Amino acid sequence: MISFDFSNVLKANIGGEFGLSPNFPDEYNEIIRKGYLKIENGRGEYPYHFMELPYESHDEVRRFSDILGKYKNFVVVGIGGSALGAYALFNALKHQYHNLISDRRVFFIDNSDPATILNVFDVVDLKNTLFNIITKSGSTAETMSAFSLIFNILKEHNLPFHEHLVVTTDREKGDLVRIAGEYNLHTFTIPEGVGGRYSLFTPVGLLPALYMGIDLDALLEGAKYVDAYWRRTPAEENPIAVSALVNYLYHTAYSRNILALMCYKDALRGMGLWYQQLWAESLGKKYDLDSNLVETGATPVVLRGATDQHSLLQLFMEGPNDKLFVFFEIKDPDRDRRFQIGSLKKYKSLAYFDDKSSHDLISAEMSGVKYALAFNGKPNYTVSLESLDAYHLGALIYALELQTVFTSTLYNVNPFDQPGVEEGKKATYAIMGREGYDEKRKEMQDNIKENLSMEIPSKTK
Repeated sequence: MISFDFSNVLKANIGGEFGLSPNFPDEYNEIIRKGYLKIENGRGEYPYHFMELPYESHDEVRRFSDILGKYKNFVVVGIGGSALGAYALFNALKHQYHNLISDRRVFFIDNSDPATILNVFDVVDLKNTLFNIITKSGSTAETMSAFSLIFNILKEHNLPFHEHLVVTTDREKGDLVRIAGEYNLHTFTIPEGVGGRYSLFTPVGLLPALYMGIDLDALLEGAKYVDAYWRRTPAEENPIAVSALVNYLYHTAYSRNILALMCYKDALRGMGLWYQQLWAESLGKKYDLDSNLVETGATPVVLRGATDQHSLLQLFMEGPNDKLFVFFEIKDPDRDRRFQIGSLKKYKSLAYFDDKSSHDLISAEMSGVKYALAFNGKPNYTVSLESLDAYHLGALIYALELQTVFTSTLYNVNPFDQPGVEEGKKATYAIMGREGYDEKRKEMQDNIKENLSMEIPSKTK
């Protein structure tokens, strides 16, 4: 199913200076049992509703299947947790060049870069396109600005809004749900108490998944299996809890401020980006739950194996000891091919590939890097999926959500808020002149007391 290999965090393998004892989970069983009980006691209550999502029927999403089947293009319009989950599913479970070989294409407008938005309009036939507008708050600047462009382009082409727009938002809050009511747009709601980064098992992720042809039952069953395992396994024997403890210990006791996510499968990079937000936004906090100033959280960085061996490994091996490495791999590849060297066997750079496979090579590269890191005292552990399908992906997603929330109990921080993000949003609203943000605009003007701007000028004739 999912396996965790913690061998390369042990003293015997990376040395006593940076290694953990083989019974380290038992040494910390008091704090991890306490954290486990906190989560389980909160199950079913705010803000732990994300734990119930795999068990819900999601019938409203399923009933939308026939409508989705009418469209050749599906455009996810959202940012952060409103888009990263759907992109992770798309990246992991669909062909790398899906839009070139399929008549059901998927696009993402997930940034306010005008090119990201306008380039989509260049390649879709609006008459055959459904735009899924996703924002929990119903007012996210990037999403609502993109929505306004889409709204007006549909209007210019005399296309009915209700046939080309579907909304996923809060049941009551925000302008988007009111706009949806005014223009009779089909609306899916995000459950109360479920933040964007924990919303993949809601219509935020499930509606795009349904359009992509992903097996929703398998996705949810994978999550439920992990939840059942979590509930029956003591914390000190539970690899999800132990991985959280490893991440926490290396950050707080060994100053490993960077969590390097080594994705040894191109189809896992989207998962890495989703996990990056989940971890950073949930655990990067200025204050703990007792209002103490802590300014804590390790910085997650998504890396691509084996490509980044050739761009970053030199730094990792000989640079600062500030990283914990987490390798993600697939044991049974969905596609593979053996090398048949034949007449090229006389060349040493090719001969040793004979009758081995592409998967053999990338696995060897990963194993080599793990060994080299461990040999040089660099801690790392591996998360392996048995295979890459909807069931195993659903399991991994839920496991990482549990891991993140469990880690928050060790840091004693709130994993469900994001006050730092909200501050950035308020500043954006103020700069753009949104009503109600005059005080923030004045505050910004008062606090920027000096400017330093430098320029390389254009070539003069």
